[in-house]
Amino acid sequence: MQNTKQLSSKRLLSSTVATLLLLAEGALAATSALHAVQQSCALELPAGRTPGESSSLSELSTGAARPVASPVFQRYLELTPGLMAQIVAQVQPSFSTQQGESNGSDIQPLTLTEQIIRDVFGPLQRALEEHNLAHLLAVFDQEETPDYAQLRDQFKAFFQQYETVGFRYKVLQVTSEKNRAFAIAEIDMAAAPADQTQIGVQRRTQMRFQMKLGAKGWKLVGFKPGDFFTQ
Repeated sequence: MQNTKQLSSKRLLSSTVATLLLLAEGALAATSALHAVQQSCALELPAGRTPGESSSLSELSTGAARPVASPVFQRYLELTPGLMAQIVAQVQPSFSTQQGESNGSDIQPLTLTEQIIRDVFGPLQRALEEHNLAHLLAVFDQEETPDYAQLRDQFKAFFQQYETVGFRYKVLQVTSEKNRAFAIAEIDMAAAPADQTQIGVQRRTQMRFQMKLGAKGWKLVGFKPGDFFTQ
């Protein structure tokens, strides 16, 4: 109890002295320092320093601290090293806890559609447009996809036939049952052949995609029409 009273008295003394010192140096510096002392009571110790070394009063924010104390006030802090350490110990844990609770409450879980786009449609689009067969096949669940080897050969031949691919999708509907999900999407694809004597293709249709939830998220296990990439 006695230590608490002493700390309160020292805080009051620190606030009073800070106000008197900083008011004499200008309204801008006084406003910033007084806000930092009286509102947050946060005194930041620079890395590698111990109480008693030259330190500055800083405003506590989400980014780096901004020094606002004058040399006169820094000298005052040097003369009261124990007070600074006590205030830091009292204030910093509660502030960190409040920050953690605030940040945690702001995080919203992804909807099913957002998960499907993140795990399936986004990677599928990038792999097709980048001509990356390994990344494309990684979108599929190898064990659950019927005729996986045949599908792999089809995509390999597709990349050999077409030099550039543009792939666009618009998810229209997503449903799920346990660890299975179904999505209906409008698909636009334009592909330019590697052989300039051949004609490019442009296809647009609605496709139905079937997915399964695994340890690493949603994986594609099939789509209809199945000949969309081999027409």
